[in-house]
Amino acid sequence: MGRHLPTGPYREALSLPRHGDRRIWSAVERDLDPGEQLLWAGKPRQGLRLSSADAYLLPFGLVCSAFALIWEAMLVLFHGPLWFHVVGVTSGLLAFHLVVGRYLVDALRRARTLYALTDRRALILESAGAQVTSIELGTPMPIALREELWARGTISFGVEEGEAGAPSWPGMRGLDPPSFVGIRDARVVFDMLWEVRRKRLDTPRSPRRLSR
Repeated sequence: MGRHLPTGPYREALSLPRHGDRRIWSAVERDLDPGEQLLWAGKPRQGLRLSSADAYLLPFGLVCSAFALIWEAMLVLFHGPLWFHVVGVTSGLLAFHLVVGRYLVDALRRARTLYALTDRRALILESAGAQVTSIELGTPMPIALREELWARGTISFGVEEGEAGAPSWPGMRGLDPPSFVGIRDARVVFDMLWEVRRKRLDTPRSPRRLSR
């Protein structure tokens, strides 16, 4: 599978011992058009991912946790009606998601995600390749880079430079623009992406094949 990747100090080589990785690579190969070249591939940063949204989501989750505990304790102490437990259970579930659940969902999703850059498109493959987001680079779409520590960073498609640092919600899909999240050598990939885009804008677009 790795034969499509060019060698070089800034290319992120992927080891493929796991079945899930092989499924994702198969999806990449299936989605390539005739003559399309894969220039780079990488994965998002793994493990726990914090964001600026945690500054208010975590405190709100802790408040919900405290409310749920106090509510349930008062119901037990004063023998409140059973249907009152709906409020306590709902608050408890919301608190669990805000404090723990969304991080687990986000980490599991990133563990099964692969990013790829070709000479025509940027690809985001999720759920072991079952869901593919294709971003054509032959259009004047804004692209932003938010650099992080240790040469990592996030490349966002469809947002201006000043909007790249907007709060994001880990584990909550559909709220963030398509992005390469926490990739290594982000500045190098960003420059490569801009070079591909420049060439695509200077070249007449060829018709895309129909999706299967």
